[in-house]
Amino acid sequence: FDGDFHSVLSTSEEMHDYVIAIGGFSKSFAMTGWRVGYTIMPEHLYDIAIKLQEPVTTCASSISQKAAESALTSVQSEDFLHEMKQRYRVKRNRVCDLLDQFNMPYVKPDGAFYLTIDVSKTGRDSKEFALSLLEEERVAVAPCKTFGPSGEQLVRICFAGEEVAVLTGVERLCQFYHRKREVYA
Repeated sequence: FDGDFHSVLSTSEEMHDYVIAIGGFSKSFAMTGWRVGYTIMPEHLYDIAIKLQEPVTTCASSISQKAAESALTSVQSEDFLHEMKQRYRVKRNRVCDLLDQFNMPYVKPDGAFYLTIDVSKTGRDSKEFALSLLEEERVAVAPCKTFGPSGEQLVRICFAGEEVAVLTGVERLCQFYHRKREVYA
């Protein structure tokens, strides 16, 4: 959000045989749910990648593939990417401002539209916190426990949705967090 991304690996000739780039369209082109991605790799790895890919996933639908093709080839792509980056930056900053107002511990993202919040002071792991929040406040978050042991005390929110709904949800989350923290303290 706050700078241009540049990879030295992708431009370095001597690294071409060692770099595998994996990308998608979900975030940059706002195509979540379309399930389209791509890989750029050295030719000598192609046969191995195909063997690994086939049992894991099948082809994206033809509609998704055409949408991805259009996203890559449209003369409007750069403008769209710039506009989406601006929109997400504004939303991210508004969510972070609200979290700061409530003195919430979180990790500010540099990209994507997810933000992680530390819920350890509530005395609950991420799954317990997420389920209680959903039941009591009707706010859904992703328990980061499902991403591995380092996420035991973290929940993830998505700020890509409609701004008023996102900010309302974040405010409810903050109030819930502080109520649970006070009980645990």
